[in-house]
Amino acid sequence: MRTRTIVATIKRKDPLRLMLFSLLFIYGVQYPVSLLLSDEAEARFDFSFSLLVLSYFFVVLSSLVLFIFFYFGTSVPKKTVVQYTFMQLRTEKRSNMSRSIVIFIIFFLWSYLMLKLKIGMTIYADFQPLPFRLTGLLFYGRLLVQPLVLFHIAMSFVNSKRRKVILLLMILLGFFVAFSSGSRFVSILFAIPVLPLLDKKYKYILLGCVLFIFIQTASLTRHFFLPFVIGGDYIEIYGNDLYKESLMKDVLTLPLRYVINRSMGISEVMLTLSYKGPTSLFGGLASVAYYYLPIGNDVSAVSAKAVYGLDEDEFGGFGLDIYSNYWLIFGRSYISYFLGLVIASFLLGRVYAYGSIFFEKINFVSGNILFFLFLFFLFFEGRAFLLLYLLVITYCLFKLKFDFKFLNRSNLHLYEKECP
Repeated sequence: MRTRTIVATIKRKDPLRLMLFSLLFIYGVQYPVSLLLSDEAEARFDFSFSLLVLSYFFVVLSSLVLFIFFYFGTSVPKKTVVQYTFMQLRTEKRSNMSRSIVIFIIFFLWSYLMLKLKIGMTIYADFQPLPFRLTGLLFYGRLLVQPLVLFHIAMSFVNSKRRKVILLLMILLGFFVAFSSGSRFVSILFAIPVLPLLDKKYKYILLGCVLFIFIQTASLTRHFFLPFVIGGDYIEIYGNDLYKESLMKDVLTLPLRYVINRSMGISEVMLTLSYKGPTSLFGGLASVAYYYLPIGNDVSAVSAKAVYGLDEDEFGGFGLDIYSNYWLIFGRSYISYFLGLVIASFLLGRVYAYGSIFFEKINFVSGNILFFLFLFFLFFEGRAFLLLYLLVITYCLFKLKFDFKFLNRSNLHLYEKECP
């Protein structure tokens, strides 16, 4: 066994740039473009100039907190020591291909099982929970583990003659996941691992085509397939002829409308800040404690439906932007809100840092950005409490002194040079 010292170089620029670009789009571009795409938005969000200024001040201050404490979260010890056992491993291409095909079969069956159990469908949340938290393992395993494994496979076959076979399998798997889940975000995650296998000259154009197909598939299956799998009222609500007809009129612009309407932006911030409801500092602090641990009761809980002026029994889901979600979650008190946001931002940075070092241990540095996309998605969706559990997992991986050869056999040549 030989000791190898890894210098922990946390790449902050890419995540920071990604967050900056996302926030500029969400709070700068999204609202004007949404007005061009829909006349309803202009009528729905008609607020004063003073509220607009207050909303942008709120967004800028929240963004500063996010960037500053994310940066603090990525400040980890500079070095970590990893123990490796250098052994002679078989790295034949045939066994690599066989192993990859087995993984693809498992992932296909994984999504088929979720379809049969009605888990992970965007339009359906009344599924029967499985014991031992298996529902969450199935859902988040497909959301995070599968794209990372696929990305690792793609990197292993970049220079292989079987590259096109792997590319075809990835596209078929991504198409099936989009078709069976109706989730456009999951479709995007399954499109990203395809990138290393595409022709370098036209790779971004081809990636755009793959994204277009996956998003279109996820959008259409919500109304032409999944309602009939679920049954009941969902056929009348999502699968009625009037809905289908209106959907098909703008079918070519569905991906663009998804990007614009799903992110939401400054209009939702104005709507949220204009909501007047009972709040208190104690209730806000209790909400922060309940959100992360959870302990006590969430006495200040307010749903997005209340902000929109709707009854709680109104059918359908209603979302808000990033900061509006956390404003409601953390009790609508400025002290509790910024306290909760500081914790979430720090956890986002620290989990990313520990995960980056783990990927460096297994020579899978290119997986960092995909891992951060998943973390930012959790943060974006108001699920930052999951970062606390991920912190425990990534910290254990960060501290492990273990031989990860079973994860990086395709990269064995990188270690052979260090053998005595």
